[in-house]
Parts: sequence; C-alpha cells; structure tokens
Amino acid sequence: MSLTKTTLSSDMSADALVMAVASASGAVVGQPFKVGDEFVRQIQAIDGTTLTVLGRGAYGTKAVAHQATSPVTFCGSTPVDFGSPQTGETSLPLASQPELVY
Repeated sequence: MSLTKTTLSSDMSADALVMAVASASGAVVGQPFKVGDEFVRQIQAIDGTTLTVLGRGAYGTKAVAHQATSPVTFCGSTPVDFGSPQTGETSLPLASQPELVY
C-alpha cells in the first residue's frame, strides 16, 4: 500500500481534533494517519483540506502540539505500513490496536 504525504498548513495544539493540511489527497474517512511521529486513530470527516479526527496519540504515541509544515502521512488503511515509532520495526502488531466502539 502506498503512503501519501503532505504537511500541516497551520499550527495544531496537543488537544486539537480539527486540523488543516496542505492537501487531503490520500486521506480516507475512518482510517488512521500520522502527524510527525504521532499516530491519529482515524479521520472522522474531510472538508476540503480540513480534517476532523478521533484518537490523537494512538498506537502508543503521545498527542503533542505540531507546527505548520509538520509532515502528515496518510496510509489509507492501517498503521502497519508506518512501522513502530518506538522500535523502528517495519510493522505494528495488529493485536495492539484498540477496538473502536461506536
């Protein structure tokens, strides 16, 4: 699966659930993505280049503030393609992903 890269277009606080990106190409509602070294569990909505998200600091990462131009990577499916931020491994164990409750 191919990763799609863009950047934040404005600063984002550690508790922000709405963020602006330079391009939303590759963003998929319901899928995880990464800002810097932080995983975000899923995109809830896409409105142009504005994303509403759920689950900052997912998969063992911490929600932190990010500056405009911070890298954003969309995977379109699961964070397995990203590798582990803690170990540098090439995949994350799927069993470690928390179950989403709606």
